[in-house]
Order: sequence, then structure tokens, then C-alpha cells
Amino acid sequence: MSSGSESRLDICLHFSNTKDWHGSEHPVEKLQKLSDLISWSVKENIIDKPSAIAYLRASEADSNEAKAALVGARDLRESIYRIFSSFSHDRAPQENDLHFLNQNIARAFSRQELMYNQRRKEFHWGWKKQEMKTSGHNFDQILLPIVKSAADLLVSDKLHLVKECANETEGCGWLFIDSSKNHSRRWCSMRDCGNRSKVRSYYERNKQR
Repeated sequence: MSSGSESRLDICLHFSNTKDWHGSEHPVEKLQKLSDLISWSVKENIIDKPSAIAYLRASEADSNEAKAALVGARDLRESIYRIFSSFSHDRAPQENDLHFLNQNIARAFSRQELMYNQRRKEFHWGWKKQEMKTSGHNFDQILLPIVKSAADLLVSDKLHLVKECANETEGCGWLFIDSSKNHSRRWCSMRDCGNRSKVRSYYERNKQR
């Protein structure tokens, strides 16, 4: 695990966005292999490079467990997406999604412990040190910070700022925390879906003329 133990609230949303066009009938899967999840976790500073190498070796040692771990990661991602997407549209989440997330939360918090930072002279939550094994049950350690992020965000004062990209026509499905000054952000990116919307609006206006 990486040394940082404090959950970034948006990690769970970044994880949800590992599937492009999530809200469409033709989503694009970014996590084709467990190695894709491992690489993404390094980029998000969830795990460090030595841990990533250990995970890759473990996945090569037991391909069946690696496949099962990937399926579990995708299932978690879909539950997270549906929960936050529902909330962003003022809909109640499905009970089975909350149940599944709660199962993962229970496992995640059971693997945390209080730690003391001597330099800062303060306590914080940290992940228990566990040796890497070739058994697949260790793969889900990658998901623990994601699960904690989802739990923290759901009970935080930032939850009302969670939005889904307004490009519902094409089903972008990108989730984000709106940190803009007036909380008026609508798009995943103005260069992407924002620009697409402008082009469509321009086309429709000229078509009517």
C-alpha cells in the first residue's frame, strides 16, 4: 500500500470513470485486465511501484484468482457508479448496491488501524501491514482506499457537489465533485462534452432557421 492513508474523497469517482460512456448503451471498458487496474492504482497513488510489481507477480502466479479479482473490482465500480449517479439525479440508490458497498466497507475498515505520526504528533487511520502472497484474497487490498473514499464521500458535506456530466444525450456518465466557484460546472470537460453540446446547439439553431 502507499504510505498515504487519508482517503481522497474523489478516488471512488475516478474509479467509476474507468469505464467511458458509462451512461450509454455502448460503454468502453478501460479495465480489460488486472494489470490495467494495477496501473491505474499506481497513477492514482493508491499503491506504489514495488507493490504494483508484487501484485503483477501474484496475478501471474494465479490467473484464475486474478480474473476473479478483476470481476470483483468491476462489480464494485458499477455499484459505486450507480449509487453516486442516482444521488446526482436526486434518486434513491438501489438497496442491493448499498448492501454490496457495505460489505466492502466492512472488509475495508477491518483492515485499518490507528497509527501515530511522530513528526506531526498526531494520530491517523492507516492500512494494516500485510505481506504480499500469491493468494487472490490480497488483490482486494487495492480496492480498500477506493471503498473508504466512497464511504467518506457519502457521509461528507461534499456529497451534494457530486455531479454526473450533463451529456445525457450520448451517455457520458462521468462523475465529479463540482469544485467550481459557483458550483455551476456541468460537463466532464468543456473541451469534450461541453464542446459537443455547443456544436449540437449551434446545429439545432441553424437547422430551425
